[in-house]
Amino acid sequence: MAPPVVTSPEVTESGFGSLTASGLGTSDRERWTQRIASAAVTVQNADLDSDWDGRLAVVIATDSADFAVRTGTPADTASAVTACSGSSSVIVVNPVVLGSGDEWLTSTLVHEGVHVATGSACVAPGKGIGWANEGLAESVAADADPATESRNRTLVLAYLAEHGVPSVLPERLDTLTDYALAQLAVDELIDHLGERSDAFLRRAIHDAEAVTPAEREKVRGWYVAALRQLDS
Repeated sequence: MAPPVVTSPEVTESGFGSLTASGLGTSDRERWTQRIASAAVTVQNADLDSDWDGRLAVVIATDSADFAVRTGTPADTASAVTACSGSSSVIVVNPVVLGSGDEWLTSTLVHEGVHVATGSACVAPGKGIGWANEGLAESVAADADPATESRNRTLVLAYLAEHGVPSVLPERLDTLTDYALAQLAVDELIDHLGERSDAFLRRAIHDAEAVTPAEREKVRGWYVAALRQLDS
C-alpha cells in the first residue's frame, strides 16, 4: 500500500496577517485572506488598549488531532482557539467549521483577534479574569455582527427563563451562553466606566489581583441590575 500523500502547509501573507493552510484552492485561500483583513480592521477599529501590530496569524489545522495538539483543546469543544507561540499569538481554526458562512467565520476571527490584540493567550492560566477576557472578545464581535448580537441576547434571555437572575459574575466559561453572559458584564462595565474601562479591562485580563474587590463588586452590581431589567 502506498503511503498517504502529505501536503505541506502553504503560507499566504498579506498586509493584515498570514494564513497557513493545506489543501485550499485559490478561491478559498482568497476568501480566508479577505476574512482575516476584515477581522483585523474590525479589531483595530475597536481601539483596544494594546500595543498590537494590527496583524493576525491564522492557521487552519489539518484535522481534529492537529487542532488538539496545537491548542491543547479537544476539537469537539471549540471552533477556533488563540494559542500562545513564544511571545506572540496564533489563531488556530478547527477544520470542522470550514463549511460555515462568511459572516460566522469572520465573527469568529474577530473574537479570536481580540485575544491576539490583548495578548490574553500568553497570560498564565488563572492570572486573568475569565469573564473580562471572553466578554471583551464577544463584545467586539457582537458590535460588528448583528447575528452574533442577536444570538447572544437570545441565549441570555433563555438562561434567565431557565435559571433566573444570578447573583455573581460568570465563573465558568464553557458554553456560548457563558460567553453571552460575559459579554453583558463587559458591556455594562464599558457603559458605566467609558474610557476608564480600557485600563480596567487591561488589568482584569492580565492581572486579576490588580482588580480590587470593590471594583469587582461594582461590576457585579451593574451586571445583575442589567439582567434584572431583561428579566422583568
